[in-house]
Amino acid sequence: MATERYKEEIKEKMEILKANTMIDGNGKINIQDFLNNLIEEGIIESSDDITNNEDGTYTITTNDGYIMDISKSENGTDIEIEYVGKGEVSEVKINSIKVISKTTNSINVEVDASNSSGAKYTYSYKKEDEEEYHIAKEKTEEKIYKYENLEANKVYNIKVEVENRGIKKEEIINVLTEELPIGAITIGEVVWENGKAKVNVNINKEIQENLRLEYKINEGGNWTTI
Repeated sequence: MATERYKEEIKEKMEILKANTMIDGNGKINIQDFLNNLIEEGIIESSDDITNNEDGTYTITTNDGYIMDISKSENGTDIEIEYVGKGEVSEVKINSIKVISKTTNSINVEVDASNSSGAKYTYSYKKEDEEEYHIAKEKTEEKIYKYENLEANKVYNIKVEVENRGIKKEEIINVLTEELPIGAITIGEVVWENGKAKVNVNINKEIQENLRLEYKINEGGNWTTI
């Protein structure tokens, strides 16, 4: 029953699209325009869901995995739609996560994924010795992302989740940030004044920029950003 109901709903949508395509074509129907309208209306995801059969007909797979043949009528004034059956929805697949660049405090990655047209990407990270991941950016269409405000010479677990058509896949890579260059930071002597310690920290911006410095009091204290 669900399949029959879906077929009727999709057929009704396609009939409306046919009419709109014909209006846009001044009374003539263009099959390629009709296929483009199927994408715009979200009936199919992208051109990856269209197969050109090289005989004037096309086979489409809807977002729910239903397969239909699209062809011109014999007199060429209409489009015929034939239901073929139910197929498998192509699952999104992460092929690789490539580190484009990295510094002492950032990691820039690029994701290569298949069947990912319209997919949403979520980027998370954590230090190797941490339990929980921190979400850096959620449900974006960007395939390139730069993790920032990281610590130097630390191993980070970089996690990327890709979600498409209700199917979610994830991959994790481990990346070591760069070490601080020699001379990037110089720390002076500790000076005590009125029971408080003072120390001068100098950052050589010609060697290293965009550093974040933190300090804590006692071994069990919390780190505070300067």
